[in-house]
Amino acid sequence: MNMGLNEKLIEVVGDEEKVKQIQKEVGETFIPKEEYAKVKNKLAELQADLEKTKLANMDKEQVAQHELEKTKALQTELEIKLNKVDAERSFVNAGFTSDVYADLLEQIVSNDKERTMATVNKFISVLGKEKENTANRTKESLLNQTRQPDKSDTDSTTNKTVKKFTL
Repeated sequence: MNMGLNEKLIEVVGDEEKVKQIQKEVGETFIPKEEYAKVKNKLAELQADLEKTKLANMDKEQVAQHELEKTKALQTELEIKLNKVDAERSFVNAGFTSDVYADLLEQIVSNDKERTMATVNKFISVLGKEKENTANRTKESLLNQTRQPDKSDTDSTTNKTVKKFTL
């Protein structure tokens, strides 16, 4: 069952009056899902009509140039998506989970593969060093907190054990 935003808010907040107050405060930024879908579909239709009108008013050379620009934009978009997948793969192979690198991806991924991967590798190096330093500090802290056995206890136990096996 698909739950609308109103129902979800009521479920989370637990009070319909509080939900109405939230909606009032949010104001115009609160758009029901159905209305948003209608506007989105209308926008897609208008963009398609605009595209047709532009193409109808162009000569062959302009149409070719327009198609070339669309193709280049699509190529750039696909390069970015591919580089994002490669960047994610590098982070995963380095042992990081998505919660560590997810926010970084939008900032470091571009259509330039070499630049993207160089930046990813730098982040992996820095994050890896920090992860290692944290592990070492934790290990050192735990070792410092661990009580060392008395030397006299160790020596007498060792002597007793040696005597026991040598007799």
